[in-house]
Amino acid sequence: MSIIREIYKEMVQGKSYMDEISKETEKEFTELLKDESQKNREEYEQYRDRLYSAAAIAEEAGFIKGFHFAVEIFTECKLESEYTTAKF
Repeated sequence: MSIIREIYKEMVQGKSYMDEISKETEKEFTELLKDESQKNREEYEQYRDRLYSAAAIAEEAGFIKGFHFAVEIFTECKLESEYTTAKF
């Protein structure tokens, strides 16, 4: 699992193609934080920071799950290909 996390950190996290996803996340957070703006600044910032932390954790977990799923599909396709091309 640590190798997949390294792949995520080195090859995906912070790349320019992730900007669109980040913009969408930012819009969602703005909506979620609307009601929180009534709190004092410190409480607001703590809540906002927890949201961003949760989003970062979820983003990495999603990548790892997707990676596992892709490998599973690749393996199934490879096995099926080997089965269909085998000569009996």
